Amino acid sequence: MDNPTLPAAAVSLQPFAEGAEALQGAFVDLRTGVQQPLQLQRVMRFGGSQREAFDGELLQPAADKQFYFSVHAVRNAGEDTGRVDNIRVLSRATGEVVQEVGGQWCLAPTGTRTLTFEHFDADSTLDFQVQGYSLNGPYGGVLCAPTQYYLYHPQTQAYLRHPQLEQFAAQGTVRFAAGGQMEFSQQDFVNFSAGIRRWDYYRVISPDRLEFIQSGEERF
Repeated sequence: MDNPTLPAAAVSLQPFAEGAEALQGAFVDLRTGVQQPLQLQRVMRFGGSQREAFDGELLQPAADKQFYFSVHAVRNAGEDTGRVDNIRVLSRATGEVVQEVGGQWCLAPTGTRTLTFEHFDADSTLDFQVQGYSLNGPYGGVLCAPTQYYLYHPQTQAYLRHPQLEQFAAQGTVRFAAGGQMEFSQQDFVNFSAGIRRWDYYRVISPDRLEFIQSGEERF
């Protein structure tokens, strides 16, 4: 129990029933064994059924020391895809909103994870990507594209979009490696008869700059 990495508390819910309007249980201090009564009341359900409408905030799972994130998700009854119209960046130290980003993005089809977090550059602050939302899909349906990249900019202390990364993502395959390296390949980089694919390697310098490093080939 002296290990600081172990959890200090647990929540016990009995019985646990999916879809319940309220859950009863106890909050248990694992170091002292003291239990406190706990009741959770459902205030929102982000269901997968088209019959269900929703309008509320969703916390996003991210292991960042400086910030945590939430999105505002909404869907009308009868619609296939939920959408996000606001991304909030909050300070872990104060809980205050430090940035709000407005737009239209697709809500993840399953679960709550809509923002995908990764280190796109070499700094210690997490960056994120999200899928755009538009009514331009086949037969007038929803199109969850293109990918938008948001990188933290220390000088302005805000997340900014990276147009060059988004252009590459629209043209081919983008992947990221350690140290802020970005790798790009598109269809005409592939030699199927030889089983070779070319990649161009870049370094992400800032939210608006890339530096070309070299090209290389991989067999497949």
